[in-house]
Amino acid sequence: MKKILIAFTILITLLMIICAMQRLNKFSNQNPNSTDKDFFNSQTTETEQKSSNNQTPSELEKIAKEKLSRVKVASLYERITDGVYFGRTTDDVLKIFKETNTDLILRGFFRWLSVPESSTSVMPGYPTNYSSLSAQKGYTYEQYEQAINKIKTAKPDTIIVGAIAAQRLNKIDFNDITYESAQTWEMALDAKKFNFDISKEALQNKASQYLGWSDNSPAYFPDITNNEYQKILLSWAEKQINIGVDAIWIDMLYAQASLMKEYTGNPNHPAVKASYEASSKIIDDIHEYGLSKGKYILVGTWYNFSELPYPFPDIDFVTVSPKSEEITNGLDDERWNNIKNTIKNIPIIAFIDWSGSINSPMGTFSQSSTEKQNEFLKSAHDFFATKGILFAYPIHGGTWPNNKEYKLSFGKYGTYDSLAPEFQTYSIIKELTK
Repeated sequence: MKKILIAFTILITLLMIICAMQRLNKFSNQNPNSTDKDFFNSQTTETEQKSSNNQTPSELEKIAKEKLSRVKVASLYERITDGVYFGRTTDDVLKIFKETNTDLILRGFFRWLSVPESSTSVMPGYPTNYSSLSAQKGYTYEQYEQAINKIKTAKPDTIIVGAIAAQRLNKIDFNDITYESAQTWEMALDAKKFNFDISKEALQNKASQYLGWSDNSPAYFPDITNNEYQKILLSWAEKQINIGVDAIWIDMLYAQASLMKEYTGNPNHPAVKASYEASSKIIDDIHEYGLSKGKYILVGTWYNFSELPYPFPDIDFVTVSPKSEEITNGLDDERWNNIKNTIKNIPIIAFIDWSGSINSPMGTFSQSSTEKQNEFLKSAHDFFATKGILFAYPIHGGTWPNNKEYKLSFGKYGTYDSLAPEFQTYSIIKELTK
């Protein structure tokens, strides 16, 4: 009798094991993502690496690029969270995007200064009220994420393009994922790394002049070839990806390569090549990070990399700005044809850029009369449409000196706003985007 009970117990145990294995197999088949990768972040092949909707990286890339190709209306709006300055809520911003049929929001949030997580975040090295003051300006990741969620709920197909600056490392700065303080001076560009006979301090001054910064700038020109800086720069992109952007635009990603070319006078110099390759790797790393999250992130930057004698990076779109003289005298057909021919099949987004100077393209545009601004917008609309170039309408964003001798938005702000009474270009933008 005892032997029978033992045998029966063994049989029951085996049956339980078999049932458990069947359930596990069923669960795995229903959930392709339920692998050790979820728990241990192990590497997988493209066939194994599936997104939540069972798509491979190449399929995700194709979907993202096709979505970009279908964009009809791009709007420049920097930032979607800064309406606190003039009483504009996220609902108001959303209404603008609906009225203009916006498919793509360019530079929806630009990470220039250090960004706190929320109004109560502690930012080592900064004043105790830095985070609360940032929140008053709409400059926290919490506010950014809330705005993205509201826009995506109402307009889920909108491509939101976040922005980061590759040419600027604040003297007190952070990894935006871990909020660990960065050793910024160690990450600043040092010419001796490339065996140049110029001190680090002198090169930083030269870089500041190159960028039009003041002598007492609170930032360094970072070394794009520095591995630690690359981690910091990537963290700024990763943070925005985590909270929902669809694309990352990198300001002056190839600035170091251009600076090295100017300094050496030789586009083939090893310092130029190393800087170029490091910049291109940032693009690849952002793509890789997005795919690890089950999404292909579009990456864009200025087109000036095409002026260097190296293979093009795996870029998804490029940006080009009209020059100041084009704002005044009309768009240069030859210039834009040359850019198109050089860039070839890479999508181009044109927008009116700025540099903080009244002589920048946006400075020039903003200070002209409303009639001339409207004329330029109509001309740009037609011109870029015939070139197959996407023009980002200047709804909000773009700065110049906040000086009362200049025309200011709402009489207070050196930031362009098409709805401000000083400019009143929103009506023509709505008409052009019907």
